[in-house]
Amino acid sequence: MNSRQKIVIIIMDILILAELTLSMYLGSRDPEYKAAIFVRTYLPMLIITVVAARILFKRFRTREPDEETSAIH
Repeated sequence: MNSRQKIVIIIMDILILAELTLSMYLGSRDPEYKAAIFVRTYLPMLIITVVAARILFKRFRTREPDEETSAIH
């Protein structure tokens, strides 16, 4: 894992904690529908964050040299 990928993971972790905090806050404002509000707000944000982080993680990976070309050099 290179430094760019580590930064993506750190930012993803921070965003997930912020999303969790926001969802719990919004749910606490209406205790009767706390669970419904939490699920409706947290899950979509979580899915978007994880998918975006996965795309960036793959984009920032270092290219491995081909075994055939590395054996020649």
